[in-house]
Amino acid sequence: MHRGSGLIQAGERRGISFQLPRGEKSVVPTHVRAGTARIEWGVARDADDNLWANGAPAAECLWEFVRLAGSSDTDNFVRYASRYGVLGLTRDAIPGTADGVRARAIEGEVSWFWEPVEAWRAWAIHAKATLALASALQAGDLIDPFQVLLAVGIDAGEPDDIAFAAEIAQRNAPDFEPGPDETMAYWEMVNSTLSPWWLARFLSDPLEEFGGDTVGTQRQAIAIMLTSLWLEYSRLTPQVQWGDGPPQVTLTSHRSVIVMDVPDRFGWPYGSLFPILASELVAVITDQTPIATCARCRTLRPTQIRVRPDRLVYCTSCRREVELETKRASERKRYQAKKATADSQDDSQAG
Repeated sequence: MHRGSGLIQAGERRGISFQLPRGEKSVVPTHVRAGTARIEWGVARDADDNLWANGAPAAECLWEFVRLAGSSDTDNFVRYASRYGVLGLTRDAIPGTADGVRARAIEGEVSWFWEPVEAWRAWAIHAKATLALASALQAGDLIDPFQVLLAVGIDAGEPDDIAFAAEIAQRNAPDFEPGPDETMAYWEMVNSTLSPWWLARFLSDPLEEFGGDTVGTQRQAIAIMLTSLWLEYSRLTPQVQWGDGPPQVTLTSHRSVIVMDVPDRFGWPYGSLFPILASELVAVITDQTPIATCARCRTLRPTQIRVRPDRLVYCTSCRREVELETKRASERKRYQAKKATADSQDDSQAG
């Protein structure tokens, strides 16, 4: 059972508990390959007439996804998609689960689609930034969102980034013409809506309608992003379940409700990646799960206890590297000490 503060209050008043769909597994396309700065994937029915294969546990999907925020290597994104699933990003960089529009088709290849790594990375950065800011706000103090993001390896620029604002204004000009593979909506999603600069500015600017520049205002800004972006595009739907126990309100994704216009007519199945990422993101934040930042690669990971600010913590892969480096340094130190002792004894004997 995973409850956020507002949901617990509602449940206490009405005897209703709330759940998020955690613990399920993702699904992946039957084929995934690397293109030029893009992920290419296809589906074909297997021996059991399945278009999608089993992926990974939902809990792994989010934390491995935010690791992509620090990568621009196409192979890393392809490996992730092969293991955890695809976002199904449309021409406008919106997940396919949002409105049933399929990902862009690869010309001349039946049931093959592609998604740009640039847009994937923008979503990964936004997820990481949202987690980092929400974690920082758990302490109950007003935060500097730009500094919080910088501490986790996200350079959101400066609050008064005139050049960035000028570029946005130019893109919004009536005579602007997008590139051949770019729509205005795509550019706005990748460079504006998902931009860490916009997210940090959203938390920096006093929002008078929410009570001014306060911790509550900043928390409400995160809540708005979760609701209007992640939950909205995930197509997660509240459902009431009532059996032997008390009623429960759950967020769940429907099974294969979206049919894409391809010859085999397949839909986004239960276990599609974006709804899983959205539900995990909401669950981690509403649970106030403690989050640690790797001191080496700046990736995020959940912890059982809150980490002291003066203590260095590492992710699993970095911990192995640090332990190996520490061992090598210790061996070099012992070798140098042993050599110094031997040299000293040789000097004594020579004297």
